[in-house]
Amino acid sequence: MTKHVAVALLLVAVALAWCTVANAGEAGTFGDDLAFLKKHTDALVLSDKSGAAQVAVVPLYQGRVMTSTAGGPEGTSYGWINRKLVALGQRQPQFNALGGEDRMWLGPEGGQFSIYFPKGASEKFDFKDWLVPAPIDWGGWDVVEKGQSSAHFRKAFSLTNVSGTKLDIVADRTVRLLEPADVKKHFGVELPATLKAVAYESDNNVKNAGDKA
Repeated sequence: MTKHVAVALLLVAVALAWCTVANAGEAGTFGDDLAFLKKHTDALVLSDKSGAAQVAVVPLYQGRVMTSTAGGPEGTSYGWINRKLVALGQRQPQFNALGGEDRMWLGPEGGQFSIYFPKGASEKFDFKDWLVPAPIDWGGWDVVEKGQSSAHFRKAFSLTNVSGTKLDIVADRTVRLLEPADVKKHFGVELPATLKAVAYESDNNVKNAGDKA
């Protein structure tokens, strides 16, 4: 008799940013960062009804939120982007620090069940042997659904941990903008109508897609 085992892990990340006019000229604009990303990636834009609150999400980077703004294309870009590495377009051996504000991550990083070291790694777990699994570090995720204010991504992949156990995984990730009512619900804070703000959350669900007798 075969039993299908599904293990779900839900991680919710919420980001809230306030836009100020002081020293705004010192930072790049969201439009500039978005143009750069679109030149090198398949960046998508999520926005509220007014178009002021916007988020740049990249399917090629596992549905990662790269940057956001509360002021539209000309507004301050809040995220950090490693432009040199993005423009290079080549995977680095251990880890690709492409930047961004919110991403998918898995554990454990160390120990007998680590997915960041090869099977049979020594007990020392030397950093030279540390390697971020490709599915959460390099390569695109499928776009399941894209709306004005949300996007759903999915990736099926397999990993083998240090102990030699193979893990068949289906990961779903949804990024969505939050309305003022959602912000009040999450934080108990009511945003003044005159305040420019952007808020979003990511919902990350991981399932064991393998069969177990």
